[in-house]
Amino acid sequence: MANLNIPIEIDSVRVITNSTLHLSYNFDMISSIEVNQEGTLDISQKTPIKAIEISLGGRTSNPNISISMDAVTRLFNLNSAYITDTYPHIKDEPITKCFIIEGYSIENVTKEKVLVCLPMSLVTNTTNVFHPLESAIINRENNIQLNLNKFIPKNDIKTDYYSYYKTTDDLGNLIHVVFFSQSELGYTSAFTTPVNLPGYTTNKSVVVNKTTTLAMQHNNMNTQFEDNIYIDCVPVDVVNQEEKNYMQIDKTNATYLTDFLTLLCSMFALAIVVYGIYYFYIYMTTPPKVVPP
Repeated sequence: MANLNIPIEIDSVRVITNSTLHLSYNFDMISSIEVNQEGTLDISQKTPIKAIEISLGGRTSNPNISISMDAVTRLFNLNSAYITDTYPHIKDEPITKCFIIEGYSIENVTKEKVLVCLPMSLVTNTTNVFHPLESAIINRENNIQLNLNKFIPKNDIKTDYYSYYKTTDDLGNLIHVVFFSQSELGYTSAFTTPVNLPGYTTNKSVVVNKTTTLAMQHNNMNTQFEDNIYIDCVPVDVVNQEEKNYMQIDKTNATYLTDFLTLLCSMFALAIVVYGIYYFYIYMTTPPKVVPP
């Protein structure tokens, strides 16, 4: 029987840049959690991926995740979250743990889903955005205010880019996989997850697309590509910068422009004066015409 596990180790040479790939999101505030320390990712395949499974309270029916590529948009509702040590990544990159956000398609609830994968790193401080959730999981506290919007990397395209591919599981369910290169999520040495055995393999081959734009929080998503993400005529470098950066006017250029306009106005005024003096001189030096009797 063929090994049809979803791909997790991606060869960088198989990644292609796609400027039409966009991710937007807007998560409702999570008010409570239920944790299963011995869960697995909800994927039907030969090798289950062990994970901490987190049920999220406070979700609504509003679309929370939008993926657009080649002007085709798919919307998903937030379902649950996972933390695992086995997740999609570029080959030869170091493996730690990963926070995975799972959503179900609003059109094909039972047959299509998305997995947004956020790599984590080992830290020693407790000021990290993930620490309140880590503490709640360790101390078995269910009531927690959790803002997943803060989990999504969106600062610098050089480090916060993401890649995307789609695949199917053994039941033919369509799975959209978005995996970031890094995130600000950090866990301490006190935090543990189920251990997956080494040797995870697959015979599947997928086409992986890499974005050229940052993920974007959007308050009102629908199936219209332009409404969810960006207007195509907006330059990518403008879209990716904070408003304060791309709306600033360079002071040096502004000074040059002011000086140029001042010089231009002065030359125009001088031309008018010279023109007036010339015609006044002609008027004064031209003898009057003699009218014949």
